[in-house]
Amino acid sequence: MRELLDEWKAHQRSGPRLDRTTETALWQRFSAARNGVDRARFAPRGERSDHPVVLFVGTWARRKRGRLLAEAFAREVRPFVPGAELRMVTQDAPADLPEGVTALGRLSDEALAAEYSRAWAFCLPSTYEGFGIP
Repeated sequence: MRELLDEWKAHQRSGPRLDRTTETALWQRFSAARNGVDRARFAPRGERSDHPVVLFVGTWARRKRGRLLAEAFAREVRPFVPGAELRMVTQDAPADLPEGVTALGRLSDEALAAEYSRAWAFCLPSTYEGFGIP
């Protein structure tokens, strides 16, 4: 797989787009890896929170932009909706978070499903989604 990705990247950097025959030949060498969700495990259950809750799942730094979300939440949401809460499933957040922001660390699948169920919204201000592919 790594060799195929390197070959694809080399073609992308080489300038002009690939002709249809070459592109088709490259893509035929891929097989789909489903990034599905276990619908039974993550089906809505329980009650939604009685106050606005935004859920974030990702890293504090770099491309998932958890830090920027926490800053924006504290600046743009919390002053207008004082009871709102940002719950962050992240392991690399600092200890001194803004008011209304809670870092939950790493969660089990069951605990994560419960967080999704109680949240009013999910927010992921990512700059790039590679789905595990560089």
